[in-house]
Amino acid sequence: MLFLFFTRTKKRFIIYYDNDLIKKYKHSIDNYNYYIIKHTGNNGNISFVEEKIYFDLKSKKFFCLKDIIKRAKAYYKKHTFKNGKINDYKLATYLGKFTLFFVNDNKFIKVQTWIEEK
Repeated sequence: MLFLFFTRTKKRFIIYYDNDLIKKYKHSIDNYNYYIIKHTGNNGNISFVEEKIYFDLKSKKFFCLKDIIKRAKAYYKKHTFKNGKINDYKLATYLGKFTLFFVNDNKFIKVQTWIEEK
């Protein structure tokens, strides 16, 4: 079971997500891990670069990654996660306000949000 975890000042959020929504890659030259959200790449490319790994951090509240995308108002009009069309720039701007962690069991992976504009 995986989660996306982020904090904002005193607020803390953990976002449950499915492996089908986020893919992990390894940079072949610089040898670092990064993650990409499915259905992005419409007006930019969002990636999350792995910074540091922590263990046994605690939080009480869980959210779905799809709900966070809705909260960010990052879907293009009349689109949902099923048919894609996420406004990458809007989502990256929203997520960039938070410290993000991908969580698997007791392993918290701190990531940095990056966007490459097209």
